[in-house]
Amino acid sequence: MIKSLYEYYLQNIPHKGKRHIVKWSLACLPFRALKTHYGPVFKVNRHDKTNVYSLCGEYGRVVADHVESLPKGAAFIDIGTNYGLFSLIASKQVGGQGRVYSFEPNPFIYSSFIENVRLNNCENIIPFQSAISEETDILNLSFEQCHSGKSHIADGSDGQTVKISAFDISQWEFLERDIADRPVHIKIDVEGYEAKILDVLLKCSWFEKVQSIVVEIDQKNLDIFGSNAQSDVYQRLEGAGFKAEIGLDKARHYDEIFTR
Repeated sequence: MIKSLYEYYLQNIPHKGKRHIVKWSLACLPFRALKTHYGPVFKVNRHDKTNVYSLCGEYGRVVADHVESLPKGAAFIDIGTNYGLFSLIASKQVGGQGRVYSFEPNPFIYSSFIENVRLNNCENIIPFQSAISEETDILNLSFEQCHSGKSHIADGSDGQTVKISAFDISQWEFLERDIADRPVHIKIDVEGYEAKILDVLLKCSWFEKVQSIVVEIDQKNLDIFGSNAQSDVYQRLEGAGFKAEIGLDKARHYDEIFTR
């Protein structure tokens, strides 16, 4: 009964400061897993802001609404999966004939993502414990244990890092075969590495099947990699036939949806 009431609170009662109440109340409640505000069941980690944001709905509705509009049988590629919120939503939405390809390089988060896949009985998710990069390589990933959503590719000199595998997926022939004739939809959230990911995607033989791309836009993060939102994201995708639904705003951190 208490768990059901708590999940009702997570899903239905918005108010200021909700994430702080959730974080501290979970210290007293023995819940190993909870149904999130967005629907999927999550393994609880109250010490991670990203986990708490997913539980109480702090990610807003832009990406969730878009993923919930995907057609049955589509392919969804989730680059920067984290705990798997949008992969789990997509798994239900695209159905048994669809595919979800999830890329999460952080080994400390990946295990929780796999547990979330099991908790939600998602049989159409294909998980990869890896990053995507312009070359197959070993890279450094900077991460914060209390905010996994801030993980990003690094040069090894900034804070806590871990070695991760990275792959150029444009060379993966099996991915093209598995996608087959499915329409493709992509989400990219990699804390400034977005333009580098687009370099890889544009080389993929199946890129012509891509119908939408959701990209996190944050010019401060892009600056880390010498990228520019206007020239390296907006103009590049517009040149590939995509149209931005929101429009460039360098002063904001937001999610842009490109469609064609």
